[in-house]
Amino acid sequence: MHMTPIWCLNRRDYQGRILFRPPRVVYVLIVAFLVFVVVLYVGMRIQQAEVDRAPSTIDLFTTSKVCGMIILVNETKISSVAVSKSHNNSQETGGFVSASTFDDVDSLWSHADELKSSGVEVDDAVVANCGTCGQCSNPHDVGIYDDTKNTLTGDAKRCAYRALIGGRGPSTDCMRKNVGFTDSCNECWVDNIMCDMKKCAFVCMWNEIFGRQFGHTSGGKEILNPCKTCDEKRCGRAFTNCAGANRRRSGIISDIARDDKNELCTVADDGWWLRDDLAMDWESGKWRMSRNSGSGGA
Repeated sequence: MHMTPIWCLNRRDYQGRILFRPPRVVYVLIVAFLVFVVVLYVGMRIQQAEVDRAPSTIDLFTTSKVCGMIILVNETKISSVAVSKSHNNSQETGGFVSASTFDDVDSLWSHADELKSSGVEVDDAVVANCGTCGQCSNPHDVGIYDDTKNTLTGDAKRCAYRALIGGRGPSTDCMRKNVGFTDSCNECWVDNIMCDMKKCAFVCMWNEIFGRQFGHTSGGKEILNPCKTCDEKRCGRAFTNCAGANRRRSGIISDIARDDKNELCTVADDGWWLRDDLAMDWESGKWRMSRNSGSGGA
């Protein structure tokens, strides 16, 4: 028995007369879909080649630098001598919390000791996150990282769809409404979303449409699929420079399967964002942040 190919849309009777001819729009849609797939594939291959050439970001998580907070007993003026190693010899008025980037944990505690020896009343020193300080290195935003460690990836993804359709504005509003970061931290996240739109859109769309059959979870966590790898390698460095703290740098295990042995910060103080004194100082504005340190910088 002769079988009509599935791509043949015309239907004929036994004399060869056409009984049914699909509307022209069907052909147009088929051609448009094929063009879309070809363009998407070519764009994906070009962006994937850029991902393959991009350097690893593992150094962002293996660095000895830390964002350290020195908690003062009273609001005071720190002398230029005492701050020379972490504030480039500039005199400043300190709040109850002074946060800076230090070369390592020992440098943080050495600086705290210097302040004590200069007459400043120091209550404690805390490691907020590995790497440099940034816009998210505060108890409010790191607290959100902890509270949303199993949902933040999905929330950010949904807000990225808003950027795909409406640009930066809808994505900003989406992140603000559904996540609740401070405005400056939120901007770092939206910057990252817009970077993904520019550098990873084809990779992510291809993975979203055609990558489902490969599975997206490993042990209940989302795997680092090609889309997330693109984000990590092409946009991750700019994001961490802006945000300072992210989940891994804060010692928080997230909903993405990672190399926790090498990428998870182990020196950040556990649960420091839950301290009432730090939260009160943050809310009352008694918090001074210096991203760079004279003993190594960011």
